[in-house]
Amino acid sequence: MRRTTQHHSVYFVLICIALVLSLLPTFKVEAATGDVLRTINVVPAPSCGVTVGVAFDGSELLVSCISNSTITRVSPVDGTNLGDYPILGIPSGEGIGAISWDGKNNLLWVATAQIFPPKVYSVTLNKGAGFGNALLRFTHTFAANSLIDGLAYDGNDDSLWISADVEQTVYHYSSSGNVLGSFQVALGGCGNSGLVVASPSTLYFANNGCGEIYSGGKDGTSISLFTSLAGKRVEDLECDNTTFPGQSVIWSKDAYDYELNAFEVPAGECAEGGITPQPGNKVVVFLEGIATDLLAEEIEMWRASCQEPFLDPTFGNIKQSLYQTGLNCDSYLRYSYNGGSIQARQWIPNTYSCDDSGQRLQLSVNHLLRMLSDYKREYPNTSFILVGHSLGGAVALEALDQILTSNSGLESSLAAIITIDSPLNHVSRDNQRDFKKVIPNIVLPFNCPARLLSESSVAKQIGDLTSNNRQRIRTEREILVTRARASGIKVMTVGNVQDCLWNPNSCGVPTPKGKNSFWADESMTQVIATADYPQLYGLGTAGCTKVDCIGHSHGLALDSPSVLNDIVQFVRRIE
Repeated sequence: MRRTTQHHSVYFVLICIALVLSLLPTFKVEAATGDVLRTINVVPAPSCGVTVGVAFDGSELLVSCISNSTITRVSPVDGTNLGDYPILGIPSGEGIGAISWDGKNNLLWVATAQIFPPKVYSVTLNKGAGFGNALLRFTHTFAANSLIDGLAYDGNDDSLWISADVEQTVYHYSSSGNVLGSFQVALGGCGNSGLVVASPSTLYFANNGCGEIYSGGKDGTSISLFTSLAGKRVEDLECDNTTFPGQSVIWSKDAYDYELNAFEVPAGECAEGGITPQPGNKVVVFLEGIATDLLAEEIEMWRASCQEPFLDPTFGNIKQSLYQTGLNCDSYLRYSYNGGSIQARQWIPNTYSCDDSGQRLQLSVNHLLRMLSDYKREYPNTSFILVGHSLGGAVALEALDQILTSNSGLESSLAAIITIDSPLNHVSRDNQRDFKKVIPNIVLPFNCPARLLSESSVAKQIGDLTSNNRQRIRTEREILVTRARASGIKVMTVGNVQDCLWNPNSCGVPTPKGKNSFWADESMTQVIATADYPQLYGLGTAGCTKVDCIGHSHGLALDSPSVLNDIVQFVRRIE
C-alpha cells in the first residue's frame, strides 16, 4: 500500500555494463596520479579548425568537430583514425561540442557548438552501419554562449553535468531535461570547460584558458588542483578504466589540434561511461505492499525516480537518503509480484496488477527467491539488503525464514532486512472481519480497490490472529530473527504507533459493533523485539480523523527525517 494520488512508484535498475578487456600487454606503467601516461595524435587528422569533444565507449575514443555533425573514431593505443560516424538528426550547422559516453544505456550524449541556446542530444551509434541517430533531449537555456565544451553523463542518477565555454557556472540536469541545480566554480582565474564524473560525490573540471584540471564536490565545494598541461587549452574530459590495465585515466582534448592526453587518476575512481565503481557489492531490493501495481510506463521512468523522489512516493526519499552510504541508483532493484528476468545482465521486473499484490503469500515469496537467485547467478558476489514496506516487509520476512531453512545458497548473500509499517506478527482476525464491513467507506490514496485489504488471499492469511495463536506467532518471529542475526543477517523493523491501518482507533474509526466498542490495537505487529533495531515512532496520523483517509497515515515512516536517518545509520553498519 502506498500514499499517492497521481504517481505510481517505479523501479528498475540498469546494472553496470561489463568493461571491454584490453588487448594491451599486462604491464603497469610506472607513473603517479596526475602524470600523463600517454599522448596520442589522431592520424590522419580530420579537417576541423576547432575540436573540443572527447568520449570513450569502452574500446575506442570518439572526438567531435564544432563545424559539422560528424564523430571520429580513434584508437586509444596509437591515435589511428578508425573512421567516422555521420550523425543523422543534428543539422551540420549546429556543430558538435562536448560529448560523453553513457555506459548504462549505450548512448553518446552530444552538446551543440554553433547554435544559441545550445541543445543536448542523445545518439545511438551503429558501428556496423557506420552512422548515428540523434534524438533531441532538451535545450540548455541558461548557457552564456553557444559552445558547450563540458558535458558529463552521471550514471549514479542518470543525470548530466553541463558547462558552456569558459563559464563560471556548472549546471546539473536530469536526462529528461529538468534542471536539478547549479553552482559557481572558480578554477585558478579561468572559467570552466571540461567536466567528467569521478565518483558518486566528485567531479573533475578543466579550465581551458589555464590548461589545468581540478577535482571537487558535486556542489562546487572542496575544489583543488589535480594536474596541469602547460600551453594547452584543455577542453572536454572523459574517463577510461580499460586501456591501461590496473589503472584509470582521464583523457583530455586540446581545442586547436587532435592531440589527446591520458592523465592517471586513482585506480578505479574515474567513472568510465558515467558508471562509478560500486561501493562493495551491496544491492538494495525494494518491495512495495498490498494494493499496488507496476505499469510498463513506470518501469520506463525508473531511473528518473532516483533523481526526482516524487516519481517514487514510496521509496524515493529512502533511495536519496541512502546515497549518503555510498549506494546509488545502480544499487537499487525493483521487486515485482509477478516476477521478472535478467536481460542483458540487468534485472527487469515484470508488470503486475493490484490483484497480483493480493495473491497468496507463498507465491509472492517464490517470486522474490527466484529474483535473488537469478541475480546472484549473474553477479555471484552480491550482498542483498531487502527493504519492504507494508506487505513487502512480510514477504521479505517469510523469504528470510525459507532461506534459513533451505539449501538455496542465498543465506551467505543476504546482508540485511529492513521492514517499514509491516504486519510481521499478523493482525487480529476480528479486525480483519470488521474491516470488511467498513471497506465500502474507505478511500485509499491510490487506484487499487480497498477490498484487497480484507478479502484478498494474503489478507486472509495474515489476518489470522486469535487469543490462542497470538503469542505463538510472535515467539516464532522472534526466534526467526534471532537465528538470522546468528547467521550474520541484520534486521531492522520500524513503524508508526499511530498507523491507522494497524490501529484504527488512532483515527477515530468507529467499529461496526457500535460506539462503545474498539478495534484491537495491532501497532506492535510492525516490530520484532529481537531485531537489531526494533522501533515504533510516534508519527501521528497525518491529520486523519475519519475512515475515508485511513490509508494516509500508513507510510509516514517513509518520509520521516528521524526514520530516514536511522535507516542510513543502520545501513552504514552493514559490512
